[in-house]
Amino acid sequence: MKTFLTLLCVIFFVSCGQKEIFFNREQNLHGNHEIFSENKLDPRASFFAYESADLALQEIESASNRYISLNGDWKFLWVKSPKDRIQNFYPVDLDDSHWDTIPVPSNWEVEGYGYPIYLDERYPFTTQWPDAPTDYNPVGTYRKKFQLNDLNGQDLILHFAGAKSAMYVYINGRYVGYSQGSKTPAEFDVTSFVQSGENTIALQLFRWSDASYLESQDMLRMSGIEREVYLYKQPKVTVADFELKASLDDTYKNGEFNATITIQNGTKQRVKRTLHVDLLQGEKKHVSQTIEFEVAPQSSEQISLNHLLTNVDAWSAEIPNLYSLQMVLVDPENEENAVFITEEIGF
Repeated sequence: MKTFLTLLCVIFFVSCGQKEIFFNREQNLHGNHEIFSENKLDPRASFFAYESADLALQEIESASNRYISLNGDWKFLWVKSPKDRIQNFYPVDLDDSHWDTIPVPSNWEVEGYGYPIYLDERYPFTTQWPDAPTDYNPVGTYRKKFQLNDLNGQDLILHFAGAKSAMYVYINGRYVGYSQGSKTPAEFDVTSFVQSGENTIALQLFRWSDASYLESQDMLRMSGIEREVYLYKQPKVTVADFELKASLDDTYKNGEFNATITIQNGTKQRVKRTLHVDLLQGEKKHVSQTIEFEVAPQSSEQISLNHLLTNVDAWSAEIPNLYSLQMVLVDPENEENAVFITEEIGF
């Protein structure tokens, strides 16, 4: 009996300790200068993968069936100090009916919460690096419900174009991840967190973090989800990233075009794909290349292209000539998995 009670006590204290560690890790990353993100996808080129050539040419993300906007009114709760914030803010059944409403995107100071600060040479707080302010460090808590149809085997990515300064993100009561770095996008794979029908996203945003020491510039300091937020669907096999280089040779007449395109396979099978790449100027095709390849399960493949274009119309500030690069990734077995991307480049 004594052994049993001892074992029970050990299990109790271990489980309590694990909860405390988990909580501390989630809520103190903004003060840890060795951690900049958690569960965040790697940075990539800025592009949207459309489901048709027409949509890719229009380049209007909201016209795509793969795009789900989360802009608009969110429930909002603001406090001046982290010690006053609501800590259990993410349960689906939390009653937030008495909370305020704030538009997203926006800066919360513009909406009447706190005040903007303009400084040039010094920080807007008194703590020393790497400590994040703990006394006056406003925290905004956001919540929003959204509807979602069946993903039909696709992945779902959550995209924040910009949030200042550090945020902890939850969906349907589960911890998704953490991000800081307010002027760069943050993306999370939330495929396993969502369900068909109603979903709840909740996040807590700290005005200042250890990153604020690097973000101190000659500018007006404001906070909040200050750029667009959306979800987007993508096929399990997709263009994950690309790098484009369009330069001039030593004669300043010919264009050197180099591209590295990363194809990601998120399935458990080896897959075959076809990549079409066209570089056009108006109706004229300067490059037209088709590559057939295979990608191993749960891995990526890089496709490289190198072309020399004679007598290009060079880009300059006075005459900004542009060429249109069109990439199409084709699934020979299912046309719905196609990916269409358009990018403008100048030599």
